[in-house]
Amino acid sequence: MPLKAGKEQANIEEALRKMAALVGDGRLDDPLFDSTDGEFSGILRTTWELLEQERWVKQLRIDEYRLTAGGWIEALRAAGALCNPAMKDSLGKVCANMKARCVAGTGRHRDGTTIQEVAAETGLSKAYIYNVVEAHLIRECLGQVDCGWEQGDELMKNHIMIPARFGQSL
Repeated sequence: MPLKAGKEQANIEEALRKMAALVGDGRLDDPLFDSTDGEFSGILRTTWELLEQERWVKQLRIDEYRLTAGGWIEALRAAGALCNPAMKDSLGKVCANMKARCVAGTGRHRDGTTIQEVAAETGLSKAYIYNVVEAHLIRECLGQVDCGWEQGDELMKNHIMIPARFGQSL
């Protein structure tokens, strides 16, 4: 993650930690971060530009930004929460649910499900399931072939495509 040395890097990490805290258990792309808001008053303008350059945030208006999937990964890393034991436990539940679908499936080259089904069957939030799929967290934390959005559902982002190789090592 190091982009810069010293104070600039510390400012980047501070911004990312604040964004991770504001996202909390919600969808990674729900919060809109106002760079002029008191919460971010210590974040340098150049930091926002660097975050955008790295594609960790997307600028929506002059002073407003939204976290990207890659930015959420970096925010979790900065917060010390990326791939921690609790996250790996949650990812294990998601993986077990999806692997069961593949085993019980029709033998096709892939299978599918929805965010609602996985959330109901695992007890995890719909927002968390969305974040796992959107940020490819299974690949990031477990080094395994993960799932993605069903073709044609890239805008709605509700239907999950589970490839036949799901869960295999990369």
